[in-house]
Amino acid sequence: MSSTKDKLFTPSNKFRPDRISFKKVAIIGSGKVASTIAFTLLLKEGSDHIVIVDKNEDQVKSEALDFQYGSYFLTSNPKIQATTDYASAKGAKIVILAVDVSKIEGEDFIEFLQRNVDVYKATVPNVVQFCSDAIFIVVSATCDILSCEFTIISDLRSTD
Repeated sequence: MSSTKDKLFTPSNKFRPDRISFKKVAIIGSGKVASTIAFTLLLKEGSDHIVIVDKNEDQVKSEALDFQYGSYFLTSNPKIQATTDYASAKGAKIVILAVDVSKIEGEDFIEFLQRNVDVYKATVPNVVQFCSDAIFIVVSATCDILSCEFTIISDLRSTD
């Protein structure tokens, strides 16, 4: 008698979990965490089109240029787009929010959290306007609180 696991995860040449790829992935933010996510997507060939959106145009363009140079050594040739325009994320199946701010030395946790909530209030409506049907992933040191805040700000509810 086969187990539930065996029924759900039968080996197949057609399905390889390590090779799941999405046509378009949007990463909101261009800091260290966002860059690491983009780098990992490139190495794992996880997307045909990576859009990196950030308010700092010089930084986001610089990051994308580095990734474009490095992508010449990959077997795939993904499109890497850097922009300050949230509309470029339209059509992304996955949206990764990596826009939280770092804690300032000596800063109270509540103040730190409020600065992050303020960033979300400024960012989330712009993203949701163009990607309301995407899967959103919140990447943050305070992901539980910011995930809840995302749900409130976006007015999107889980379909589960």
